[in-house]
Amino acid sequence: MNWNESEVDREPKGDADGGQFAKGDGGGGSGEVEDGEGGGDVAGVSEWGEAFPQFTGKPAEAIEHLMKEKRGYVPGAFWHEDLGPVDLPWGHGGDDGFGVAHILEQRNYRGEDGETLIRQLPKLFRGGQIIPGGAHSPDRVFIVHKEHGAIISLERRGKKTNWLLTAFYR
Repeated sequence: MNWNESEVDREPKGDADGGQFAKGDGGGGSGEVEDGEGGGDVAGVSEWGEAFPQFTGKPAEAIEHLMKEKRGYVPGAFWHEDLGPVDLPWGHGGDDGFGVAHILEQRNYRGEDGETLIRQLPKLFRGGQIIPGGAHSPDRVFIVHKEHGAIISLERRGKKTNWLLTAFYR
């Protein structure tokens, strides 16, 4: 894969439902919130909530901050040599969940240690192998490393951007 920073949108836009794990890529938003929660993005705030750019490139600190705040996202929290920067959203749980909240909910529900898995993500990004999503998920890739894996979405609301959808034990 070739990385081109100019193709990455760091301020995703769209409606407030976010991530749409169960529905694929999240569709194409209009750039404005449609359910009475206000207008489009403002500086430092997106549909994922407040951006915490002070943790860009600092994955362990980004994880700890989002687990404490339980909101927002860190643009470029992770880096993978084949993908470039990968955003880390807090997200939400539920059937259409994504991000840190989804990982915690799903792993803990299955009797696994969600917090430990999340804290091991920096190691996954450092040593993980990229596996394309294939014909059914061309807008996603898997990163796998030993006993862990993650799914990275390669677009958001029709724009090229990399972000953590979920993570799992293999």
